[in-house]
Amino acid sequence: MNYIKNGPNFTVVVNDRVYTFGMDHPNHAVLVECIKADNQDLFVDSISIGQKVQKWSKGGFEFRGGILFYQDRELNPIISELVQDMIEEGFDETPILNFMANLYENPSNHAVEGLYDWLKHKSLAITSDGHFLAYKYVSEYAGDDFVDKMGRPVKSGDYVDSHSETYRNNVGDFNEMPRNAVNDNRSLACESGFHVGTLSYVKGSKHIVICKINPKDVVSIPMDSNCQKIRCCEYTVVSEYRELGLVE
Repeated sequence: MNYIKNGPNFTVVVNDRVYTFGMDHPNHAVLVECIKADNQDLFVDSISIGQKVQKWSKGGFEFRGGILFYQDRELNPIISELVQDMIEEGFDETPILNFMANLYENPSNHAVEGLYDWLKHKSLAITSDGHFLAYKYVSEYAGDDFVDKMGRPVKSGDYVDSHSETYRNNVGDFNEMPRNAVNDNRSLACESGFHVGTLSYVKGSKHIVICKINPKDVVSIPMDSNCQKIRCCEYTVVSEYRELGLVE
């Protein structure tokens, strides 16, 4: 095979057809090995994953010059890997396309990029409307009845946030705060905002709930804890975590 390497990108000619690919191609390592071994057939099969993804997504993702795009923006490799997993597991395209649409509504570029770091932990479960599920440790309230910050009654035995105990966290509860009340500095650990994370992050806590979050409401992913937690401004408690039958 004839090829030219320009920085991290390759241009390869196979049977008079020109292919280009970069570091973000899902099969980058395989393609490089194919070039070294002059394995043309495997090269063509491996680089066509982008065409497969484009067809699967019904054009939602575009494959141009060996690179996957969404809304004219180069797709992060983490999303490419997630898409491949979804194809292999037989999922349809709706959840991930809705997820990307919601993600690109997030006004903070560093929040979007930070969320990719969180996704590396393979903790993402996407809902059909493009939201995702994460875990939150909570406390069982014991004390006098009061009204929480969302105007709901709280009584002994209810779940509340462990930090301030001012937001009820029973199944079905929706909690929100102004986005600008959430600390967006990734270098700071325990700061203002609603905290959710991977199962590993909350593991060992006595009470854990599963929360549904819109990716547009992610504010920051702190660098501590190996980027396993998220600060967000809105979430809904969808269920209580039961270890049997649930995996990360």
